[in-house]
Formats: sequence, C-alpha cells, structure tokens
Amino acid sequence: MTIELGEGAKLALLAQGLDQLDIGFTVFDGDLVLVAANSRFQQMLNFPDALCQPGITMQEALRYNATQGEYGPGDIDTQVRERLALAQQFLPHRFERTRPDGSIIEVCGTPLANGGMVTTYTDVTVPRQREHALQALSAELEQRVQDRTAELQRREAELANKAALLELVVSNVNQGISYTNADLVIELCNDKFRELLDLPAELCQPGVSFVDLARFNALRGEYGPGDPDTLVQQRVDVAMRHLPYYFERIRPGGDTTLEILGTPTPDGGMVTTYMDISERKEAENRILKLNETLEQRVAERSVELQATLETLQTSQEALARSAAKATLSTLVASVTHELNTPLGNSLIAASTCGDLAHRFAQQLDIGALKRSELIDFVAQMRDGSRLVERSLHRAVELVKTSSKWPQTRPASNGAALI
Repeated sequence: MTIELGEGAKLALLAQGLDQLDIGFTVFDGDLVLVAANSRFQQMLNFPDALCQPGITMQEALRYNATQGEYGPGDIDTQVRERLALAQQFLPHRFERTRPDGSIIEVCGTPLANGGMVTTYTDVTVPRQREHALQALSAELEQRVQDRTAELQRREAELANKAALLELVVSNVNQGISYTNADLVIELCNDKFRELLDLPAELCQPGVSFVDLARFNALRGEYGPGDPDTLVQQRVDVAMRHLPYYFERIRPGGDTTLEILGTPTPDGGMVTTYMDISERKEAENRILKLNETLEQRVAERSVELQATLETLQTSQEALARSAAKATLSTLVASVTHELNTPLGNSLIAASTCGDLAHRFAQQLDIGALKRSELIDFVAQMRDGSRLVERSLHRAVELVKTSSKWPQTRPASNGAALI
C-alpha cells in the first residue's frame, strides 16, 4: 500500500516519527542526490550535519566514508568510483560492514519505482557478537565432543584389544577357568573347563545358572552319593558366602583328580580354576608305596644282618679251635661276606636316592614341582641317607671286630695267628 503523507502537521509528524526509529535510513533520488536522512543514520556513521542535509550528493557521502576508513585500506578515489558506479545501477542489495570502531552495521538498499534508492542502516553488533560467541562455543563444544569421541574410541579399541588378549590367554591356558557373577550366573568359561569336567556345550555358555550346572553334576554323581537337591543347596550356600576355597575332588571313575581353587572378586563374583593333578597324585602314591617298601626292606635286611652276626660269632668260636691259617682264611671270607650285607644295603639305598633325585630334577626342569613333592623328596632322601649311614657304621664295626679278634680270642693250641 502507498503511505499518504498528507500536508502540514501530518508531514512534520511523520518526519519526527522517522527520526525516532532505531535504524538509520537515507533516501536518494534518481540523480543520487540526498532527499532525506534521519538522526539515527547520522549517529551511526558519525556524519557531520553538513552531509545530512538534502541536496548532498552520493559521491560526497561516499568520499567522506572513504576518508574515515569506512571501506578499509586502499585508494580513496578508486573506492569512491567503484561504489558510485554500483549505486548508479540502482540494484537491491544487503550486506554487513564492520566499521573502524569494530561495530557492525547491516546495509539494505531498495530501489524506488520512480527512481532513487531507500537505504536502511541497522546496528547488528550485539547479535553478531552473540552469534560469533555461540559459533565459538559451538566450535569448542564440537571440538570437545570430537576429542571425547576420539578418546572413547581409543579406550574402546584398547579395551577390545585387552579383551581379545584376555580371551586368547584364557582359551590357551592349561587350566579350566570359570567366572560366576554375584547372581550365580556363569559369565565366562574356557574350553579346558568343559574338557576337565566333561560338560555338555549348552552348560558352558554365558548366562547359564550355577544352580543348573551344580544340579547336572549332582545327578551324575560328581559330588558323590546323596540327595541331589541337598548336594546342590550345599554348593549354593558355599558360593553365597563369597569366601575363597581350595579342595581336591576325585571324579567318578577314580581316574581323574581335580585341584579346584576359588577366588572371590570385588564385584561379588567368583573366579574358579580347575587343574588336573592326576599324575601328581599318582606320583605321590608311588612315593608313599616306595617308602613303605623301603622300610620293609630295611627291616628284612636288619633281621638278615642279625642272623648273620650270630652266625659270625659262632664261626669265630669255631675258627679259634681251628688251625691258624685255616681260621684266618675262614674269618676273612666270613667278614667279606658279612660286609656285603651292609654295603649292599648302602648301595640299594644310594641307588634309590639317585632315582628319586633324577625324578626330582625332571619335575624341577618342567616347572611342575609342588611344595608337597619337595617335602616328600626331602623325607625320602633323609630316610635313605640314614639307612646308608647305619649300614656303613655296621660295616665299620665289622672291620673293627675282625681286627681285634686275634687279641680277644687267642687260639686254644697257643699257636700265633698270622
């Protein structure tokens, strides 16, 4: 619609209203001569009064702006000429200009139908500063998000690598491993766990209840005789105490012995390891049997030695009544024979200790030596050394006895012994 200016008071009232606007405006005619400009325009661009009067040309206004650095560095005449040529085209335009004092104004030009141009000037410094601040904040937030995302991705990759490494280690250790959470649900178990306990695949999956696994074991006799419900409840009660445990279990059939060690975790779960110690238990049993046999053999040898000593005494009395040479020959032969007994015992004990030391060295080389095996080995070596010591002492006594015989038991015919 067209605004009717009217005349007289109405026109003056309109001019006063335009002067109160918060935006500056100018009106130039078709010859680019100023028709009107309000006070806000003069304040925003710091124009002197002389340049805000009707009749001022666009060229004069442009030159003033150029000399004030409004258009930035450059040749003033060139700046004026370029902008005047653009204004003579009377094209609509909108742009923002940052002034030397840092303020920002939005310039919007609209050509008039009958020639000329109306231009408005709006101070957009505050909203632009806010926009820039928001952009800077947005960029900072975006950078933080990117940095955080990169950090999370790095940690995720690190955790994935650690998880893969842990899974590799768990899958390749020579022990069965299981992890049960605080709700008694199995979250992890390896193939060795399934192999050692001879479990079906469906009971070795994450999410399986410990109760279901315990019931399966109870029904097949894994926990020995008894009511399955009672056996299961006993194990549930132990698991709920969240205490460490260690025990050995002989599996049905008696061919496999498992060493089972449970370690509670801070989150209320339990890590349990299972090791096949059947060979170790068999070796321990062999050592026990060997100890029993060794004691029996020592006792038998002692009886034989006592009988031999009695025979030796009888022989010595007979030799005293015999000829000197024959007696001495018989005595030497008898002593030699009797020495064979303690020396033989010593040889057997030494050989046995040598075999034990050889097996001990093998266990030590492969890193499978246990404390219990070391204690058994020391006990066996101690018993063997005592047997050797007793036999050698007996041999020394035999030698001493034979060396004193001519003085303590003279021949009955008075002949000197050679």
